Amino acid sequence: MARQRTNAYYDSHWEDFSDLVYPAVKIERARDFFRPVLNSINDKKTILDIGCGDGVHWNYLKRIENSPVIYSGVDISTRAVNYLKGIADKSEGSFFVMDACNLDFPDNHFDIVFAYGVIGYTDDPQSALQEIQRVGKPGGLIGIFSPDIKGISKTILVATRAIAKLSGNRGKRIMANLLVPFFGLARSETQISLRNASWRQVCEVILTDIAPPTLKIINYQEMINWFDNLKIKIKYDSADYKTILWGIKS
Repeated sequence: MARQRTNAYYDSHWEDFSDLVYPAVKIERARDFFRPVLNSINDKKTILDIGCGDGVHWNYLKRIENSPVIYSGVDISTRAVNYLKGIADKSEGSFFVMDACNLDFPDNHFDIVFAYGVIGYTDDPQSALQEIQRVGKPGGLIGIFSPDIKGISKTILVATRAIAKLSGNRGKRIMANLLVPFFGLARSETQISLRNASWRQVCEVILTDIAPPTLKIINYQEMINWFDNLKIKIKYDSADYKTILWGIKS
């Protein structure tokens, strides 16, 4: 039942927003995510993108010159997957409808597996990370982006989500549109605001924060502990930017 609710939500979301042109800042955030491991992204590496959504990371990866990777993207939303299948050339990637907590791939299959801002939205984030670890090859890379939200920002997000839960879809859209002019005044990991994106693009980002049925805010130390428990050796983390972790599967 929870999976069906999540699938229905994201189908509705991408029905409305999958046609958006990526703002330049979104591509820049994708570049920042991959920068620590760019030297490892080379010819014929198999890559799995968990929660491919609007395809921004697929779009970035296919732009990397002289690095033709073998890309697979999965998402719980049938609408998102069908949209990406419709715009992608078959040589550019494969897309599948899957739950991050139950991946239909064999063990030790991919050279690089990553989930950008995704596992906190799953029904069981630890199970999602276990699946990510399972399908990665020994010695392969595992990358996670999970915002380390705390203090007043966390309080505001939790309160806003609580109000949004009491609203229907129309109420959530009204809330998001009311927040658009103020988004970016406080520090945001996306760095998207009306200064660098359209109203609709900002609205889409806000809705991904306030509207999904499930969101667990996973702090930096918790994620470090999960990596350690799964024997994923940290390759890159930053004391200043506690949102990106790249590790190597033992």
